[in-house]
Amino acid sequence: MNTANVVSYPGVAGPRPQPHVRAWLVGSATVVGALIPAAAALVPVVTLQSPAVSSTVQSGDVPPAAPPVAPVLRAQPRVTLLAHDGVAALGLAAIPLVVVLGVGLLLWYAVRRGSRPAAGAAWTLAVALTVAGVVGFVTFLIGVVVIPVGVFLIVACAQPAPDVPSRTGVAPRELA
Repeated sequence: MNTANVVSYPGVAGPRPQPHVRAWLVGSATVVGALIPAAAALVPVVTLQSPAVSSTVQSGDVPPAAPPVAPVLRAQPRVTLLAHDGVAALGLAAIPLVVVLGVGLLLWYAVRRGSRPAAGAAWTLAVALTVAGVVGFVTFLIGVVVIPVGVFLIVACAQPAPDVPSRTGVAPRELA
């Protein structure tokens, strides 16, 4: 057994392996990714715009005298993305969750089988989600939530592969 990824503890017989950091990172990204569609369904963020008011006063007409009124601040009604845009909004909000699940499965397969193509695909999806989050941050506010999900995934992809014996008895190659 390779002791490079193992920490010794006093009073404990034998080395104790470190926790699975990759699993925690992908799990954290999954939780945040699942909160995005939940927030789209539950949190009112879209401000409804009132229709434009048209004037019926013709040129040359004298408008009726109105008493001066102090300006009043009115609260604009807000609705959820689900109420405003329908089920399509939930589909778009669920894209980060789908990418997280895909990266998690690819990393699991890459570690179990030593698959470099699966590791490369996981890296590609993680970087693409992060870039989409940056673009989303510049154009829409949703990127603020998507960027941490992408960073979790990139850090998970960068974790060294544990020494797991394969079916042939040989440890898989380094994936990152």
